[in-house]
Amino acid sequence: MQSVSNDPPFSEDECENKLLLHKPKFQSGVQRLRQKWGIPESGFTSDKAHDTWRRNCLKDKEHIYKQDVILLLRILELTDRWYSGVSNYITTNAPSVLRAAPNLPVRVDYDENDEIRSVHSIWVQVDRDTTQREMIEVFKAAQDILGTSGVKKQKPENLDRDLRVLEMHGDGIKNTEIAEWLSSKYEGAFNTDDVAKILTRIKQKLE
Repeated sequence: MQSVSNDPPFSEDECENKLLLHKPKFQSGVQRLRQKWGIPESGFTSDKAHDTWRRNCLKDKEHIYKQDVILLLRILELTDRWYSGVSNYITTNAPSVLRAAPNLPVRVDYDENDEIRSVHSIWVQVDRDTTQREMIEVFKAAQDILGTSGVKKQKPENLDRDLRVLEMHGDGIKNTEIAEWLSSKYEGAFNTDDVAKILTRIKQKLE
């Protein structure tokens, strides 16, 4: 009989980290860089040794080290979001911090003619590491900034109906008669309160 583990399932990021750590191409690349840069085979085990290495070996060469790490990322088809975690793994062998937390570049555009600088658009740059979950979170944040969270688009058929109600109201037709017309033409029973709500909503949309 197959045993069932009570361990919690891995998160999406944990799965990605675990898979990367087991890739021979990743491990051989890490060992190659450790050897080139004078890093112990299993990484530094103390902060003091790590700091000494940074002062002595990376002095005036940090940009070259960074290029080497980025080259490894390109070989593995990873984006720069992995740089910090992979660099940290190379030097300390810490497996828990590989892929960086979501940090999607965002550009906010303002209306130049608006004195209070109202936001009218938000641009988000994504890369091939971007997950659906991250985009959902960014989308929610963008809605909050734009003030559109919870706003529902009106259905085309309801828009035609509401415009007709506004037109009838403008022609002096009483709300009771409009409610009767609505009840005869659309599903459900409409009353004068419904008519008043429709008029308020469509007037707000036309402001």
